[in-house]
Amino acid sequence: FWDAWAARNLARRTGWPEGGLRLRLQSGGKVAAGVAVPGADRVGRRFPLAAFVIAPMLPAPDGLEVWGNAVAALLVSAGKGGIDPEALLDQLEALPPPTGDGQGAMMQLWQAGGPPQPCDPADCDAVLQTLFSCS
Repeated sequence: FWDAWAARNLARRTGWPEGGLRLRLQSGGKVAAGVAVPGADRVGRRFPLAAFVIAPMLPAPDGLEVWGNAVAALLVSAGKGGIDPEALLDQLEALPPPTGDGQGAMMQLWQAGGPPQPCDPADCDAVLQTLFSCS
């Protein structure tokens, strides 16, 4: 799901929200929470650099902020070459996972410190335009 969704909805975007794009997705009896920041390969092709936690339960978006801020900082550092991939994985795995049981729409998107916005994964362009214009 993520690769296709990110390629379709995020890869070419500019004006990313400060602190990255945050998301929470419920599907198949699990909940995924993630952070995506802008990235680029050595030849300049843009792509989102993202990390997720998947669990049977996760808190609502406000309960994900501390975890999300830590993840965003690591991803930004990795994107700038400050952390190699193995160290990034080690540091992400060392973060305490968020705990709690929040409710909400199947998919929610937000920027750091902002309110979550429900969206349909198949049609989220209006929500993304709002978030990317607020940076």
